[in-house]
Amino acid sequence: MLRMGLGLMFSEGFRLEIKDKHLTIVRFADSVLGDEFRKVVNDYDFMRRKRHGFMYEPGIPCSMKEATHSIAVAEEFVEKVSSLIKAKAPQRQLKFGSLPEE
Repeated sequence: MLRMGLGLMFSEGFRLEIKDKHLTIVRFADSVLGDEFRKVVNDYDFMRRKRHGFMYEPGIPCSMKEATHSIAVAEEFVEKVSSLIKAKAPQRQLKFGSLPEE
């Protein structure tokens, strides 16, 4: 989701500073995607905060239910951002898992 959010920023012509990278991407995605995608962005922000605790505070568990939900939200976020970029600029289609043609 971080990379897809970063791709969204790049597609809009913005570059990211190092400070507060994850939070900046969440806020940017919220401002670009708007109300229609608010729940997905809020879930993304929740997962961002959860990841921080998981990585830097040992002993904070992540349940199977949370992990499964996180994967579903990430897939939805990737699909929505990919569709937005494709609709706005078809020449910028994202092709996952394929190598550039020579």
